[in-house]
Amino acid sequence: MQDYYETLGVKAEASKPEITKAFRKLAQKHHPDRGGNETEFKKINEAYDTLKDKEKRADYDNTRNFGYQSNNRTGQHATDPGGFRVYRTSSGFPFEGGPGGVEEMFSAVFGQGFARQVVNRNITLNYEITVEDAYKGLQQQLDINLPSGVVRSVNVTIPAGIKSGSKIKFAGLGDNSFSSAPAGDLIIVVNVKETDAWSREKDDLITTIKLDMFDAATGCEAKVRHLDGKVLSVKIPAGTQPGAKIRLKGKGMASIRTKGFGSLVLIVNVEIPKNLTQKQTEMLKAIKDMR
Repeated sequence: MQDYYETLGVKAEASKPEITKAFRKLAQKHHPDRGGNETEFKKINEAYDTLKDKEKRADYDNTRNFGYQSNNRTGQHATDPGGFRVYRTSSGFPFEGGPGGVEEMFSAVFGQGFARQVVNRNITLNYEITVEDAYKGLQQQLDINLPSGVVRSVNVTIPAGIKSGSKIKFAGLGDNSFSSAPAGDLIIVVNVKETDAWSREKDDLITTIKLDMFDAATGCEAKVRHLDGKVLSVKIPAGTQPGAKIRLKGKGMASIRTKGFGSLVLIVNVEIPKNLTQKQTEMLKAIKDMR
């Protein structure tokens, strides 16, 4: 049988404060998250879990000294009347404590930052969508592999107009690897992937249309296929210059904040015709001379 007093390096008549002090010192030295030995840390935790509790310690002392347990504890004494919770660190070791108790303990041993790490059970995942998905909105079922080994299916609704970096939170659907502790939250971070054809600026959608020099010079009716699949007829005024922007109000992204819509911005790319015939070249020269 493991000698808990020897494990903690204290005498059998040590007081509870002495036991706690010894545990803190050893836990700081041997905790796996700080490069310590996992097996040794488990032994230290087991010893402290027994000796810190008055009745557990009495049972242990009886077994250690006389070879029997008093068995005088009831189920009502097995948990702290203030509410017992169990936490697990990133290395998978459970720790017990009443409200505020675990944070106070680990703050004293490892500092405030470590205490916050212990109770953080949220899972954050990145989810990439296209500009088209962001324009139309999306419903998707995702299978999430939890640390407990459970695969959880989550129905994710991406609202139309969502911006890159937006977060969607699912309360209680995070890490549930230890049943005695409340599960954390699942947080989906949406990343919108832009393309060469489509980009976004605030709630405006931006794309490029190609016109030959004759259509740009004389004006025309251009056809533009939108992200929703619909074909828009756009009037191009005569004399449109390369790089000109044609703005179609209300044809851009939905605004989650205002419930309105941005604009569709068409950037004009004027193409110069190649391989003109001699006659076509002469006609262009004639037009040039007439100017």
